[in-house]
Amino acid sequence: MRLEFLHDGSEARPLVRLYDFTAQEARDLRKLLERLAEEKDQAVALHKLPWIQAIDCGLTLKVGKSNTGIRRAPKPTELECVLRPAGWEGAVGLVEPFGLDESANAGYQWLDESGDVRLLISRDGAW
Repeated sequence: MRLEFLHDGSEARPLVRLYDFTAQEARDLRKLLERLAEEKDQAVALHKLPWIQAIDCGLTLKVGKSNTGIRRAPKPTELECVLRPAGWEGAVGLVEPFGLDESANAGYQWLDESGDVRLLISRDGAW
């Protein structure tokens, strides 16, 4: 799974996109989001996972008291996405179809749009 921060270039940007992944990687992401929704984990550095190929950025997913979405961390290429457990639970449902059949998922889903930077999952990277 690739992780990329797209700064500008269209009306939909800035955005972070997760793309070019297998059904198993989508299932792994869903499990990770479930752990955040259930507050079993408070934060996960997505870019440090072995199945994530980060392209010039980092993204840490965090549980918070409000849905602030994606914001920039101290370094411009480091981002964090903060959602309440219910926000992460909503993302679980949006990711689930991508884990079913690789050939059936040519679409995309906006996992979060609450911050200035949106979070997208798309098998082929398009939206």
